[in-house]
Amino acid sequence: PLEIVNRGKVAIFQFLKRMQFGFHSWDLDLGNMQLKTVPFPLLSAMQWEKEFWCRLKQLSLRNNIITSLPQDVQLMTNLTILDISSNRLSTIPPTIAMLSSVKILDASCNRIQALPAEMSRNVSLEEL
Repeated sequence: PLEIVNRGKVAIFQFLKRMQFGFHSWDLDLGNMQLKTVPFPLLSAMQWEKEFWCRLKQLSLRNNIITSLPQDVQLMTNLTILDISSNRLSTIPPTIAMLSSVKILDASCNRIQALPAEMSRNVSLEEL
């Protein structure tokens, strides 16, 4: 992400180290990285990069400055824990309800007024 590159070598190294850990554990912690957007791969990305994101089991984006989640979040079908707390989110995309494996969704400390109605269909959700 450009915001990481602009912060210099230390930030780039830290980001790559976290990505590498995620490749081995399927647990990606991108918390406290001053991200403005979720670095979800674009359609033009390499297939392995898309598969990595889709195989994640845990994703932490806590304590960043993210204002929106990508609609493609629905592709992360193996995700069981999603931490998007302490960002600048005002809405959550309805597609997040398609994450049927998510058991824990932490969206606290955001500007969210209401959850998508589709969330009521997610029977796996244990903690919100």
